[in-house]
Amino acid sequence: MSATYPPLTAILDGMAAAAERGNETGRAVIRELNRLHGLAKEGELGKLAQSLDELAELGVKLDRTLTELRDKLPFDPAAYLASGAYLAELRAALEAADLPFVEEDGSLLCSPSVIRILPRQVAVEIDGQRDRRLNPRTLVETIAAHRRKEPRYQPERFLNSVRQSYDLIVTKNAGRTDAVTRLVDIWQVLTLLPGQDKEYTLQDFARDLYHLDASGTVTTLQSTRQLRWCGSTGIRSSGVLCVVGADGRPRKYWGVSFVEPHNGTHP
Repeated sequence: MSATYPPLTAILDGMAAAAERGNETGRAVIRELNRLHGLAKEGELGKLAQSLDELAELGVKLDRTLTELRDKLPFDPAAYLASGAYLAELRAALEAADLPFVEEDGSLLCSPSVIRILPRQVAVEIDGQRDRRLNPRTLVETIAAHRRKEPRYQPERFLNSVRQSYDLIVTKNAGRTDAVTRLVDIWQVLTLLPGQDKEYTLQDFARDLYHLDASGTVTTLQSTRQLRWCGSTGIRSSGVLCVVGADGRPRKYWGVSFVEPHNGTHP
């Protein structure tokens, strides 16, 4: 249970402080070794024993620091990440930084990013990129930087993929060319190849839908039909996808259709 784990930030701060003390001792060891080297070359026998005693004391001090560092990590990192304790601390860090997010299937959706915990790899994944820097403060800074970046996103290309998947579903079901189709079904078509559903998850899909919605793009050069968002009744049905917008408000997506311009372009 997460309650059995102390705060990671406190552990890391303690280890950093102990490591700095170890650095100071290490620098003292190097200075004394250099001194001993000079004494040996010059043959100052009366001072050699004193220098060796000083090095022995520094060695004991350094060994105590190493023991302290080992003791400060009282758990297996992979088990800690799998316990939920790290996720809870990361949520608290995001809240403290006033970064809006929602939790979905163990992932955090913090526009424009999707953050996943990878216990076996002792890492996190942000928008498909693995990061092993697990200090919650560092991670929050990374997420905040992602929010400040202009997303490298091509709405027309994404919309065309959605429309092609939509057409496959409509054709298979022998439905009307403008039939409302659930977005989760479109995602399943987009990730038909083995393993693709793990590489491109529903949370990733929801994030891209939000960017598409925010861009205002409803058509592409490949088709005259226009996207129509359908959610007025679907929000109460299964398959709702949720993401947090840049303004901190949740957005929900359920279904779409593609219609000719004279049929209307907006629900």
